[in-house]
Amino acid sequence: MSQNNIINRKKIINDNNVFCICITSYYAITILNRVLLSLLQGSAILATTIRLVTHGLILLVLSRLIVDLRKAFLFIILETIAGLAFILSLAMGNIGDTNWQAVYEQIATTYIPLSIAAYYITDRRILMKCLYLVAIVSVPILIAIAILSYGSWDYSYDMSLGYVMAFSVLILLAQFTVNSKIFSLALAGILSAFILFVGSRGPFICVIAFIIIELLLSKRYSRKKKVGIIIFICVCLGIILINFNKILMFMYKVSIDIGFDSRSILLLMQGEAVSHDSGRNVLQEYYMELIQRKPILGYGIMGEWISDGTYPHNIVLEFLLAFGYPIGIFFLVVLLFILVKAVRKTSDIYSNAIIILFVSYCMHLFVSGTYLKVWQFFVCLALCLSNKKWYSKKNR
Repeated sequence: MSQNNIINRKKIINDNNVFCICITSYYAITILNRVLLSLLQGSAILATTIRLVTHGLILLVLSRLIVDLRKAFLFIILETIAGLAFILSLAMGNIGDTNWQAVYEQIATTYIPLSIAAYYITDRRILMKCLYLVAIVSVPILIAIAILSYGSWDYSYDMSLGYVMAFSVLILLAQFTVNSKIFSLALAGILSAFILFVGSRGPFICVIAFIIIELLLSKRYSRKKKVGIIIFICVCLGIILINFNKILMFMYKVSIDIGFDSRSILLLMQGEAVSHDSGRNVLQEYYMELIQRKPILGYGIMGEWISDGTYPHNIVLEFLLAFGYPIGIFFLVVLLFILVKAVRKTSDIYSNAIIILFVSYCMHLFVSGTYLKVWQFFVCLALCLSNKKWYSKKNR
């Protein structure tokens, strides 16, 4: 019995290391993909390396899943559900000529294995540590990408680069809430400035969501400490508002000196940071009309998308479009319940920080992107649903 416990314990530790490293490595691969797309488009070596490493990570995860009947069974169930969802949508005839095969392949071969890996992580301190190391390394890399590739952009901003930066910022902020080291906060501030220079406004929704969730929903802080933090933030915001125009002019001058023409700062200076919708209102009105035509059953996964890049850009509309009002609203309520319950659940500081990090990042799905193409959404759900007793107890 004792020997079995030792073996099982070693297995748990090994699984934690493997799953944490695989998830973190996939995050690192997304950063390397940005290097490839922005700076080294002709590099066959880097492209091949990224592809092989990605396949290797997924195979490593699968190798850990298939040796455990429970994990293997969960994998089969999720793959079956995903497959049936796309098959039903295809049978309904509403997918059209979108490249749905690529979306399904990404979900089936990558996102589902990663989410199962996340579900079975029992020591989230390891995951936080691994993510933090990559986030630190990502700061100079992402800044270099922005500076070196900016001149070749079709527009003055890069939405996808901004969201990659945002995920690193959230990791740094999450680490700051764990150990209160100014170094993490400073790096987050520097990278946030570059999001302002070259990104869209969406990433700041994630940052704002992180702060709000930490202060209003998380149970990690006492009420007295929350009040103190809120007062401090209000004082800082007051100072910023009083000097708002001066700060904007300074930031815009810095962006120009570096070589950027910040769209976000210009919108702030023009007072259109919130009102400017980038054409989303027209797009969402179109999808609302489609929803009204089939309010009960919907159109299925990716149903009635105009194209791969012109989806509703709103997770609520996307659920209603895909599943109709009854099932769509049910799924949205369940999703909200899962996220809120996970954030408020009492657990160790690393688990809480990880969950708030991923939940905050997924908040951008209300204004941009689709959950079908965001790996963090699938991992977020897995982290929130997991009911394991955390292996790390000393930080509770």
